[in-house]
Amino acid sequence: MRKLKIVLGMYNSLPVGTTQQQFEKAYEYSYKPFLTILYKYAMLKGTMHFPGTALEWIDDVHPELLMVMNEMVKRKQLEMLGGGYYSPIFPIIPSKDRLGQVELLTTYLRKKFGKRPRGCWITEGVWEPNLTSTLKSSGMEYLFIDDKLFFQSGMEKQHIYHPYVTDDQGKMAVVLPLHNDYISRLFQDSPEKLVEDFINLHQMNSEALVLNLLINSDFFVINREHYSRFFAEDGWFEKFLKALSDASQNVETVLPGKYVRSLGPLKRVYLPSHYIHENNHREPLKKEKKKEVFNLISTFVGDDRSRGFFRQYISTYPEIHRIYSKMMYVHFIVGQVRGDRSRKKTAKEESWRGQTAAVFWHGPDGGVYRNNIRKAVYRNLINAEKTTREKGIFSTSLNVTDIDLDGIPEYLYQGQFLNAYVHRRGACLFELDYVVTAWNYLDTMARHREPYHCSEDDINGFDAYSKNAFMDHFFHDDIDIDQFARGSFKSKIDFVNSLYRARKVEKERREVHFGNKKELRENGKSVSVDLLKDYNFAKNSIHVKYVMNTSAEEEIGGRFATELNLSFPEAGPSELNILVKHTGGESELETGKIELQKVTEISFHDTLNRTLITITSDVPARLWTFPVYTITEKYGRKIWIYQETSCVLSWPCKIRQDKPFTCSVGMRIEKK
Repeated sequence: MRKLKIVLGMYNSLPVGTTQQQFEKAYEYSYKPFLTILYKYAMLKGTMHFPGTALEWIDDVHPELLMVMNEMVKRKQLEMLGGGYYSPIFPIIPSKDRLGQVELLTTYLRKKFGKRPRGCWITEGVWEPNLTSTLKSSGMEYLFIDDKLFFQSGMEKQHIYHPYVTDDQGKMAVVLPLHNDYISRLFQDSPEKLVEDFINLHQMNSEALVLNLLINSDFFVINREHYSRFFAEDGWFEKFLKALSDASQNVETVLPGKYVRSLGPLKRVYLPSHYIHENNHREPLKKEKKKEVFNLISTFVGDDRSRGFFRQYISTYPEIHRIYSKMMYVHFIVGQVRGDRSRKKTAKEESWRGQTAAVFWHGPDGGVYRNNIRKAVYRNLINAEKTTREKGIFSTSLNVTDIDLDGIPEYLYQGQFLNAYVHRRGACLFELDYVVTAWNYLDTMARHREPYHCSEDDINGFDAYSKNAFMDHFFHDDIDIDQFARGSFKSKIDFVNSLYRARKVEKERREVHFGNKKELRENGKSVSVDLLKDYNFAKNSIHVKYVMNTSAEEEIGGRFATELNLSFPEAGPSELNILVKHTGGESELETGKIELQKVTEISFHDTLNRTLITITSDVPARLWTFPVYTITEKYGRKIWIYQETSCVLSWPCKIRQDKPFTCSVGMRIEKK
């Protein structure tokens, strides 16, 4: 007898950097109750996707759950889906890494469950057509795709309940649409009414239909108040499974792999690339629309109102662009390793750990704003880079290369202890890796204005530029710390966003010399101001010398400042100690907004990384320092996230034709 086929399951995509406590919550509120209740209904089938990181954690902490899953696989009640081992966004990582990540998870699943997966889960549903050939080459025969893409391809709703085939470069795969209309009704409608609607759908169609219902496990973690209602004994989920069992004459749950193998010839479909949900554009949304997004059990990137290409996140957020560029650079240098297969394999897997999806978009979980996840990604990319450095052969170097793929060469100092990258825009330091601890102290995050921000959030301020180091300012002397901290000040000369000229590069001396000539209206006249900025890199230190001069015969007054932003694990007194030396002695600072005069040295003790960063000035300076927090929406709720600590050194500056301003600022990083 013809029945409605249902693929029922759950997917899990916790990123690299997830804490033990977060894993435990996911286990307690999601993995365990779902499998425990499904286990009781042996005649019903289910499917699950876990990234490798989650499976490793389960194996280490709750091996009993893995044993239950193994038993369910053996009795053909459960099918495990493949995918990327470290939950990557497939389209934006190199094709070789796609293959590698899928094969790594495939190998793990085959070893643990005795069966090679044939179905692939696509992280966050981010799809581009060329994935078909890559995933088919890695052994994946069928893929789950968001049904919104089928609608965007022109398909009508009555045709959405069938599997299709698609192809690319001569490789073909079966695509199964995920039915979001029904997924969004799970745990919302009554179980009996939902199953009744399944039966009506079946009876209204003469063709064999399939419903693909895969639930996002995050739903139960972020809505824990619903947990007891959904997963309690005789709760929603158990009633739903009972209703499915009672409707067995019309409805049948199936394992997707077995179902796909039973299919005959299929119609063909070509699907467009996945798009960004409009909630993630920087435009205000009506409140009722925003609320709707975070109530969905499926938290894919897009829906039928979407209108932007996923890769635009890379160009919209400079922080994502920097991570993406670093990822591509590390992929390139890992590919250059020759002769030592073990070292290359280790470097590859470390680089793959740096490809986790969360940092490449502003998802409902906070995405790129999650400081701890970004840190974990950079740590793995730095470790991969470090692994490629062959002992006895690697030597310190100063290279000129376009690492961020913007058409402008950058200046990369790469040493045994430090990586320091300088961009011509602002002649600023945009990456500072302390290789010893694999920590990027310039993994900062600007306060971008987002659609969910309101007027009450203005007090925290917003940034007009990326938060880098050795950023140059020339502003009026009446600018105060509050204006600067909120980003509500205006410079007399915009050095931060302007392109410096590279005057000279001395690779052997590890020096790069920049210059920037700007026009300024002063006393009704147009005068030129030339800022010379020279970097010198050493073993564990960076030295920057400034010379500002002018063609003006009359004095030009203002305040010259250099801004350094450093990202620590946290800014609390137990994680960060700040000591300042000034002409009056020494002061230990508490965290918060601080202003001090005549400062010659400031030290940041990062206690978690056991690292000391010391900044010095040869001319006593006024110091402003303050922590920077972003107000970020996470599953519909605004939270404050620490991102970096700003340190601004400034000097009164009066220059004329025969009277330049000079100062030097140094930075040293060492273990403590």
